Amino acid sequence: MFNLLPESLKDNIRSNYKIRRFIVVLVFILFLQVTFIVFILPSWLTSFYRENDAIFRSEKMGQSELASSASSTINMVKSINQKLNVIDSSLDYLKITPIINTILSNKTKLIYINSLAYTSNSSTTVTFSINGISGTRESLVSFKKDLDKTALFKNIDLPISNLAKDKDIDFSMIMTMTIPK
Repeated sequence: MFNLLPESLKDNIRSNYKIRRFIVVLVFILFLQVTFIVFILPSWLTSFYRENDAIFRSEKMGQSELASSASSTINMVKSINQKLNVIDSSLDYLKITPIINTILSNKTKLIYINSLAYTSNSSTTVTFSINGISGTRESLVSFKKDLDKTALFKNIDLPISNLAKDKDIDFSMIMTMTIPK
């Protein structure tokens, strides 16, 4: 029976159908928004009042005795830090940051350092210990040679057992250096 209608009436019915569908979609979106607001309102109110309570408590705590004792503790810590800085500047000890930077700058992409430790054996001798993983034997030997070229270390000990494998080598290297007086 729908085929018996004239073309203009069919177009009118289609446009009315599209308008009704559009209105239903808009009403559904409006319903979703109203539902969202209704469900989010209690959470929002709770967080709003908790925020106000937290602000009130922090202001109240700022005026309490705890805040005054905290400021005296802060002043004491600052005083101790100043005294420690004076002691630190008067002590003479090895600055290891440049040495560590030298070691790390000679490291290649295939060398992964897991640990780096140093011990002061005496007032003139320092020992560095490096543990890590090397991707290849050649990269490990190259790393040792590069450290030898720096002439920073008196002795670099790379045990031959570290060179037993071709790939993924767990290595341990011990380097000794003397501190000039």
